[in-house]
Amino acid sequence: MNTMGHFRSQVPTHRQQTRLRGPTHRGRGTTNTYTFNGHAAKLEDTAERASGCGDLHAQIDKAALVRHAETVTGQQVRMSEPFSAGQYWMCFEMVAEDDGSLVIARVRLPRHPDTPPAVGDDDEQYAIACEVATMAYVRQNVPAATVPRVYAYEPPGSRRAAEVGAAYMLLEGFYGNTLQDIEFDMCQLPIAVQEHVIAQWTRVQVEVAALAFPQIGSFSPEY
Repeated sequence: MNTMGHFRSQVPTHRQQTRLRGPTHRGRGTTNTYTFNGHAAKLEDTAERASGCGDLHAQIDKAALVRHAETVTGQQVRMSEPFSAGQYWMCFEMVAEDDGSLVIARVRLPRHPDTPPAVGDDDEQYAIACEVATMAYVRQNVPAATVPRVYAYEPPGSRRAAEVGAAYMLLEGFYGNTLQDIEFDMCQLPIAVQEHVIAQWTRVQVEVAALAFPQIGSFSPEY
């Protein structure tokens, strides 16, 4: 399951603690810095051929994302300017005005030019639907794992996806620090802190290992 930041380690303070912050405040990109070793150029070339517009940001209706987030939260939200992006997804952070809660808009990027030809659009869409189903199942059945709530998933062809300009999902966001915010090399942490982190991870593994299923395979959307 390849989703951002599902396991958050609660690291005891052993030095000056980094201030808790949202995902976009960890040196994420802007429209001027999004390069990712040439991936941006490849994707923009793909977008240019597909729609005549090479500006990925121009193809995404951020106002539509904000409207949907306001519908699911029941609050006004504002979108942060920084974003994060990878090979398949571009993520935007939205902050609710009333309680400061976070909503992450995870927007599907155009089909990456390096995707193997044998992987069709239907395969990609099914894999995403399975990912959403897996997140929902783990959230319900593995209490030790911190998994974001999936507020909505809009697949290709849905009305909202057409309004935004791409398939997307709205996820619960988390404030906090990653382990690397505290110490890049975990082995440099005090032994007691290492044991604390490993104990947390072990609890997750134990709960996952206790799950049993009648078949081998992916979680389908109808699990």
